[in-house]
Amino acid sequence: MSDKLRAMTLDYRDVMRALMVRLIQTPISTAFTVKLGEDPATAAEALRIRNFDQAPVLDGSRVIGIARRDLLGAALSVAQVVRPLSDGLLISADTPLADLPSLLVQEPFRFVVDGADVSGFVTRWDLNKQPARTQLYLFLADLEIALASLMRRRYRGGQMAAIENLGSDRAKRIRGRYRAAQRQNREADVVAMLDFEDLLEISGTDEYLRRRLGFETSEQWEEAINGLGNLRKGVMHLTGELVGKQLTLDELIAVEHRARLLAGSASGVGRMAAFKSGSRGAAISQRVTRIDITAGRVRLPKSAKGLFPSQRGRVPISIRGRAFTVQYDPRLGPDRERSAVLLVGRSVLEGAIAPGERLYVSLKQGVVYLD
Repeated sequence: MSDKLRAMTLDYRDVMRALMVRLIQTPISTAFTVKLGEDPATAAEALRIRNFDQAPVLDGSRVIGIARRDLLGAALSVAQVVRPLSDGLLISADTPLADLPSLLVQEPFRFVVDGADVSGFVTRWDLNKQPARTQLYLFLADLEIALASLMRRRYRGGQMAAIENLGSDRAKRIRGRYRAAQRQNREADVVAMLDFEDLLEISGTDEYLRRRLGFETSEQWEEAINGLGNLRKGVMHLTGELVGKQLTLDELIAVEHRARLLAGSASGVGRMAAFKSGSRGAAISQRVTRIDITAGRVRLPKSAKGLFPSQRGRVPISIRGRAFTVQYDPRLGPDRERSAVLLVGRSVLEGAIAPGERLYVSLKQGVVYLD
């Protein structure tokens, strides 16, 4: 995504800095607590009635640790089973909510320290509260914005072509949305009509898009996006507990991590080849190395050879908008078949391709396009 486009959209990092643990803590002043001097069996029964596994322990008004229900039931005194405060139980009130899930995996009950005082505590259940759901949504919104930006660049010649990657029912629904927006004179494009799951499906079905995002196979893509759609629904339309019912804490961390990586990949995609209606075939070149640029060549895998003549010769190409006729060698033998080679010229490649890039290869009206 360009810097200009990012400036026009929500920069979730600014909001994330304001989303801290203090916003979801359970204050000690309103929490159920166990008194150091009370009967442990009575305290255990009170926890059972409330369906709590553990609770803070107070000595007067001072928090001194936590006590577990299962240990209280068999104890002679609360003091016998109290787990005292330690660094492993403490977390700053200013800790970003984005860091909290992994910290709760290490220790599922954390006392919150605000200044010099213990102000409250957090558990995994607090991740169901609105501020925690907000930070999850911001991760997903960043991904959605980045994918929509890629879609507009990819299908800049005609966005209706994007929805051909979807099933007929979903494509029909999107066409209906777009026509309704036009009738109402609303400023909107086709991409604006796509749901989050539509963006994911198109990105995975369009082979060029998927590979530009770093996924060679459909299986790799499906693994990467698994659970993202359900997470977004759970965050935006929560009808029950997200963490603890729909997702375990480990599952939440894994899905969130994949969303952040994918958003980073989408935002980092540079030049995007425009979709060409009516083009035949689609392949990806080998990675263009510094040595390839110096030699003025583009190496092509076996899957791309069907777009070229079967024999060595000169072929018309268009490489990132510039037309040439260049030498093509399928390199069929005699001992074994190798990657085909286009001899484009060093001066052409140095200005058009950065080391490490791959080119999208397609054929239209007898011309091979490399984008």
